[in-house]
This record gives sequence, structure tokens and C-alpha cells, in this order.
Amino acid sequence: MGLNVNYERVIPILALNDGQIIGNATLHRHRYGSSRHVGELRIVLDPIARSKRLGTWMILDLIQLATGLGLEKLMAQISSNEAVALRALRHLDFIREGVIPELHKIA
Repeated sequence: MGLNVNYERVIPILALNDGQIIGNATLHRHRYGSSRHVGELRIVLDPIARSKRLGTWMILDLIQLATGLGLEKLMAQISSNEAVALRALRHLDFIREGVIPELHKIA
């Protein structure tokens, strides 16, 4: 089964260990409109790869790529329970611009 990826919109980076995917980071961008200068970072790491700086290196690669593509602003959406990821982004000079409170189910 082949993947149908639009590389003008999404650029993926994979981290492999012995042929297994242990990290997936993507840079999402809009090619047209008022947000074409903004990119969004998304990253998923296998639990065995967490707290080993792999995510930081993948994010740094995407930042460099985004800069080369002329993007002026990057966003990352992180769950509030991902303390390590939040710290890594802060160390890379990301700032918190908005917080969406946890949604609770009402029974």
C-alpha cells in the first residue's frame, strides 16, 4: 500500500531503530492564504525513544527546514501531560501563546 503524501503541504521525518519506526515528526504548512508564513510541528515518539533527546533533534531538523522554506512562525500543539516535550520546546525558545483547558466529560 503506497502513501499519498502532498509534500508541498506536509514534510515528514522518520527515526528508525533496527528498521522499526520509533519517531515521526512532520512540518505542516499552508501554501496559500493568510497563514502561509506559519508552520505547525507535530511529533510522535515511541515510548522507548522518549527522554533521550531524539524528539529535540527531530524538532531542530524541522526548524531548520522551516527556516529554509521561509516560514516565519512555528506552532506546536502539546498535551499538558507531556512535561518533557513542553520543556524541550521551551528550551528551543517556543513560547506558550494559548492554553486550552482540559475537557472533562460530564456524565
